[in-house]
Amino acid sequence: MEQLLIHLFSDYYLQSDWMALNKNKKSLPCLVHCILYTMPFLLITQNVLALFLIFVTHFIQDRWCIIKYFIWYKNRIGPDWSYPSFDKCNITGYYDDWKNDDEDARPKFLTTWLYIISDNTYHLICNYFILKYLSV
Repeated sequence: MEQLLIHLFSDYYLQSDWMALNKNKKSLPCLVHCILYTMPFLLITQNVLALFLIFVTHFIQDRWCIIKYFIWYKNRIGPDWSYPSFDKCNITGYYDDWKNDDEDARPKFLTTWLYIISDNTYHLICNYFILKYLSV
């Protein structure tokens, strides 16, 4: 429970607009965000390796948005493994033809929320295993 609360506090309350809007474009905003994100984990572990891995996994995910690759790949699972190419889905990993007013298209807000949920799930899973196996 503490891990979840620290993640939510750190990822949302300790992240400024500057960090959020630039962390996937430049390393400095991402670095500052990840330092601030990792510091509250000191409340539940003082294991240097655990803190380092929380920092590194968060940095890699936020700097290069790797969750979008997982989203795109898992969406290929189907009868014929067909899904639009990644270049058509590269913002979030989801394909949305919402610009064409297709009644079957997924709304843009839903794509955004699905991405946020996937991103948070990734962070929580990483943190869980790091804290479970490396914390003192």
